[in-house]
Amino acid sequence: MFGIYVRVSEVGERDGPSFGSPEEQEAAAREWAERACVEVDPATVIELNVSGGTAVADRELGRMIERCEVGELEGVIVRYEDRFARDVIEGAIALKRIRDSGARLVATASGFDSQHLTPDKLAWFNIQLAFAQAQREKNREARVRGSQRAAERGWYLSSRPPLGYTFANKVEGRERDLSLVVDPRTAPLVRECFRRRTDGDSIRKLAEWMRGEIRTLGITYVRKGEEVPYTITKSGVRVLIANRAYLGESRVPTLTKGELTTIKGAHPPLITNDLWESANAAGRGVYRARNGRFSSRSQLVGVARCGGCGSPLSAHGGGKNKDQLTYSCTAEICPERAGIQVEKLDGFIEGLLQDLVIAGEPRVLAVLQGDDRYQQALAVVESARLELETYIAEVRVTDVGRDAWIRGKEARAEGLKLAREALSRVPSPRRVGRRKARRELGRLTADDVVGLDTRERNRRFVDRVVVKAVGRGRRVHPAERCSVYLFGSSEPVAVPSFPDVLIDRVDVALAPQTKAVEAAL
Repeated sequence: MFGIYVRVSEVGERDGPSFGSPEEQEAAAREWAERACVEVDPATVIELNVSGGTAVADRELGRMIERCEVGELEGVIVRYEDRFARDVIEGAIALKRIRDSGARLVATASGFDSQHLTPDKLAWFNIQLAFAQAQREKNREARVRGSQRAAERGWYLSSRPPLGYTFANKVEGRERDLSLVVDPRTAPLVRECFRRRTDGDSIRKLAEWMRGEIRTLGITYVRKGEEVPYTITKSGVRVLIANRAYLGESRVPTLTKGELTTIKGAHPPLITNDLWESANAAGRGVYRARNGRFSSRSQLVGVARCGGCGSPLSAHGGGKNKDQLTYSCTAEICPERAGIQVEKLDGFIEGLLQDLVIAGEPRVLAVLQGDDRYQQALAVVESARLELETYIAEVRVTDVGRDAWIRGKEARAEGLKLAREALSRVPSPRRVGRRKARRELGRLTADDVVGLDTRERNRRFVDRVVVKAVGRGRRVHPAERCSVYLFGSSEPVAVPSFPDVLIDRVDVALAPQTKAVEAAL
């Protein structure tokens, strides 16, 4: 099986003889695979706005080469060599890794194939990479020169002006004037933020104050052609306080990658240098990085979610000795933060999974028996549906061209159709009777039973656990405030209840496994 790799450096650039949209690159790869009668991985790797000079290890291409090295892929298909890499050294090393693993690199447009690589073909491959690298460096130089010319005219090099400024927007010929002018509505807000920080206000307090002021003023900005409310978080406040643009400075890239030069007096300043220094000196302390000591002891990190905003819950230590673990929502903009003790939620999910096995829940038993075909097919349908909806909502016809946009939409619609057809051919899990459930339970190994309380095993069964807020100090059982969604289910699972007679029988059936578990522990 071959993997298809598609890369576009900048989606906005639609010129150049080697340019091809993601659909065109993928279509060329699949056409070659059909002629060569080789199987391709259904999941095409597409990287947009990724430079060919980026290190292979920092791209999805690196993961594809790793799959070649472990024998999962027979090779990688690209359209041109410059889609593979635009750096001589990186490209040569990546090709060597592919060849050493016994896999192939195929460039459909140029006819390059590393299967029967001769010294002349290898030399030509390196020459192609050298030309690609030179073109990349020329393109970057042109962009830097253009940015420098724009900065000399007083333009601010960003798609959005900093809070407190607005673009002049005076039309000069066919171009807009992107120089900054003071916004009389938001400039006082920025100045007050710096003053409050100098007086000792915390970042959290500043963020809450600014959100209230922004809502009162009704500040908005344009995103993807639509006007949306302006929001700010604690990180946003930190960036605002550290932004030297409020001193009238502008930073411009140089020809040396990674280096910037500062232009002073590029636009009117909002604050004085003394106020900027005082605000940035306030509240400085020792930064303590998180080391994962709480999350490592929690089984549902990444699975438990806040019912107020949908954000993942983080694990924290509480109490005098920081030994009481709690899942809590840390999202700054959350209408109703949820929190629950780690011990309670982890114990509830562990017991629930065991109860679902006893009750014969088909999705749980299917996973235990190694049959998760229905869940996987359902996940593919959901992914295809989201991809189609996202494409229609976010991709503009004027950006990609009418024909390309239509082809892209038709391809995604066809993908959704095929996914639904594949789902219809997969047998849906059927509910198992209690007698058969007890037999299946008797076949479980000690590893299966012990593994039910591990993070890895939880993620095999549970897609997400939505925890609702109940108010500080209230004690509510997790079954009443948690909605548990199994993989392949759009509705939360019901907590099963059993008669005492059945529980006694299950205890007898589990006796051998219980002894094995006790011995393992």
